[in-house]
Amino acid sequence: MRSCHPLSDKPDIFPILAVYFSPWAGYVLDECGSSVEVPLPKIVAVTHDLLGDPFWEPFVAGIATGRAETGCEVIHLRPETYSLMGLLDLTQQALAMKPDGLVTTLPQPEKQQPVLAQAIAEGLPVGVLNTFDRRPAEQRLASLFRVGADDYRGGRMAAGRLLGAGHRGPALAIDHYRVRNTCHAARIGGFADAMAASGVTTQVVAVDTLNSHAPSDIAQAIAKHRPDSVLTLGPPGLALLAAACDYGMPPANVTFDVTPESIAACATGQTMATIDCQPFLQGYLGVTLMIQFLRQGVVPVADILTGPRFAAF
Repeated sequence: MRSCHPLSDKPDIFPILAVYFSPWAGYVLDECGSSVEVPLPKIVAVTHDLLGDPFWEPFVAGIATGRAETGCEVIHLRPETYSLMGLLDLTQQALAMKPDGLVTTLPQPEKQQPVLAQAIAEGLPVGVLNTFDRRPAEQRLASLFRVGADDYRGGRMAAGRLLGAGHRGPALAIDHYRVRNTCHAARIGGFADAMAASGVTTQVVAVDTLNSHAPSDIAQAIAKHRPDSVLTLGPPGLALLAAACDYGMPPANVTFDVTPESIAACATGQTMATIDCQPFLQGYLGVTLMIQFLRQGVVPVADILTGPRFAAF
């Protein structure tokens, strides 16, 4: 090793005086003021989002902003269509990349836990984004942090808005996801519990957005149950409800997520309100929190909630 003090007989030790990063490389400055390139952290993000679902666009933008601000390498793996096996395969692909940190969504925690728990046991830092595991604490994945919305509370908020507006007749909840997941289950659970506390029954209709018969299935459920109000869980469900009610007056509706479609629906009165979970923050904080752990060893001591809140336009 070279010494920056040629006449010194002291060991060649180079204390780090500063660290700075660019989008392309990271450097440290030694005591001589010379820059030495160091490897940048590599983070892999695995999410269950479907390509084309507008909810995830700000989430992806948050990941990109976090990557740009921290100068780290981020690889985002996401499925074209959702399946548990596909998600587990993406997780194995992520682990094969030997990342410094992994952030992942957890739509089916019981099924995802074995492979993730093994990675954590082998020393990989793992953070959970978007979906919260509502199992007892001792059963949950031992992740570094969890960033997302309290979807159960969001469901209760939706019920409260409808009940407060006088909609106390039967309710319907539309689950538009092809595969049931913890996020949607929590939203429906909170909604149904709050409605039940006021003596209102809730029926759930589960549909596949890829099925051309989905709007007619919803129309049949509306005709059968005659709901006074309908909960939709995001833009796809809201679109299906609109299609199902093309030839009739739609029931009062509260939905989730902020998209151009939900903003327009609020403006026209098609929906009473939409509940925001701030997905941009979920993606952004997933990257920045992991980087700060890798660089500084710091980590939140509690879950970070990005929602729910009623969106204001």
